[in-house]
Amino acid sequence: MRGALMPDDPTTDNDDSDGAARGSILAPAPVLFAAAFLIGVLFDRRKPIEIVPRSATTGVGGFAFVIGTALFTGAIRRMEAAETGPSHEDEPATLLTEGPFAYSRNPIYLGNCLQYLGLSVLYNSAWPVVVLAPLLAYFERVIDREESYLASTFGEEFDRYREAVPRWI
Repeated sequence: MRGALMPDDPTTDNDDSDGAARGSILAPAPVLFAAAFLIGVLFDRRKPIEIVPRSATTGVGGFAFVIGTALFTGAIRRMEAAETGPSHEDEPATLLTEGPFAYSRNPIYLGNCLQYLGLSVLYNSAWPVVVLAPLLAYFERVIDREESYLASTFGEEFDRYREAVPRWI
């Protein structure tokens, strides 16, 4: 399959070096981003803090949201074409390296992040951005586990991919 690499050893177990299952994540990424955004909105209701001039909210926020949506959608479509999905419960049959995956090892998380930032600007509140910081720290840990699993599953192919493509952008 073009742009997808098959695992070296399909019998690799589903645990990472920390002993945590690769599939353990609090909730799907879009749900976590939505929850964090809503928490930011609640903080904003108590003490609003604007982040951009009102005249820039639609252009800047809309642009970030559209780019994030395109990136997220493109990654999901690429996964569907490779007959895999974003679920943390499924073991990937292939390592995706084309489409959005040629530019970011995590285009779904990056797309969600751009959507989130776009909505923050459209809403014109700094609070969702503040709440985003711990969420990104959490996702860094999730990505570490995912990449540990991919390295043990795809071996040198993943190592080459990791060297060639940035984690986020």
